[in-house]
Amino acid sequence: MARRCRTLGACLLAAFGVLSCFVSFPAPQESRVAMKASIMAQETKQKQPKFKYESQLIGLSPEEIQARKQRALDIWESLKPDVEQEMERYQTFRPDKFEEFMKADSRGVALFELYKPGTPEYAELFEEVLGPFLLDLAKGKLSEGLYQAIGVIVVVGILAWLFAFFGTDIVQGVTSPFSGFAQQFTELYGF
Repeated sequence: MARRCRTLGACLLAAFGVLSCFVSFPAPQESRVAMKASIMAQETKQKQPKFKYESQLIGLSPEEIQARKQRALDIWESLKPDVEQEMERYQTFRPDKFEEFMKADSRGVALFELYKPGTPEYAELFEEVLGPFLLDLAKGKLSEGLYQAIGVIVVVGILAWLFAFFGTDIVQGVTSPFSGFAQQFTELYGF
C-alpha cells in the first residue's frame, strides 16, 4: 500500500513536470492591494463635465448675472402653469413634448435665450429649478399609470375569482334556457 502511494505521488509529480513544459504560468504580478488602490485612484479622479456650448455669463458682473437669473426665474414661474397644462394632455411624461412647447412658446424662447441649453448655467438652472418641477410631473404621471395598472389587475382578479368560484353555476344559468330545446325540436319536427 505504501508502495502504491509512493508510485502515485511520483506519477503525479512527473505529470506536473510534463504539463509545466507545455503550459507557462504567469509571473507574479502586483499585489491585490496595489491593484485596488490603482483602480480607486482612477475612480476618484473627477472629470470636469463637458458642455456643448461655452458659458454665456463670461464677462458679466455679479449684479448682471443675478438680474439675468431673476428674469429667468420670473419667466419660468409664468410658464409653470402652462407647462403643467400641456403635460396633462398626454398619458405619459413626454420630454419631447416639453421641448416642443418650450420652443413654440415665446416665454420658453426667451428663457432659452437667457440660458441656452448645453451651457453650464443652463445645467445649473435645470438642476435647481426646472428639474425638480419636471420630476414631480413625471412622478405624477407614473403614479397615475401605476394606479391604472393596479385597477386592471384587481378587476381581472375579481372576475377570475368569480368565474372560478361560480363558473359551473354561470354556465348552467346561461345554457339552462336551451337545455330542453333540442329535445323539443326533435319531437316537433321529427328529426
